[in-house]
Amino acid sequence: MIESGPAEIMLRPVNLVEVVDKAIHALETQAEHAEITLLSEPMDGLCVLADQEQVARVLISLIHNAIKFTPEAGTITIRAEALEADEMIKVTVTDTGPGIPPEDRERIFERFYRGDRSRQSSGTGLGLAIAKHIIKAHSGEIWAEEPDAIPGAQISFTLPAMDA
Repeated sequence: MIESGPAEIMLRPVNLVEVVDKAIHALETQAEHAEITLLSEPMDGLCVLADQEQVARVLISLIHNAIKFTPEAGTITIRAEALEADEMIKVTVTDTGPGIPPEDRERIFERFYRGDRSRQSSGTGLGLAIAKHIIKAHSGEIWAEEPDAIPGAQISFTLPAMDA
């Protein structure tokens, strides 16, 4: 629906902490069963102009993927920072899993694309494609990058900043 246009994105001022907390709450039982720690770095005062439900959907998808690929006793960290020059907020989900090969980092956002490491797991290959369309509908960008600590995967996206 988002690709074809009829899905409505209702942009409102949203406290980012609320959206992140909602996503973590939705997946904390799954993370506990996998013995994975979910961490949220402080992001008080960061507000975005967004559709809260759609952004929560993106975060849930990213965290769910991270849980699937993070080994037991691993960590998934969600953080956000203001990019003042662009008037955007950058949200990042980082895990301690095997990482995303550089050659797959662009392709993982294509519909039905599943890299070698994901072929053995369940899923349709649509989650990241849907996330990409939701973020683009918010005038943001989404990308995979190499995290500071290797191994691991890191996916970041931007949303328009809203004064707190």
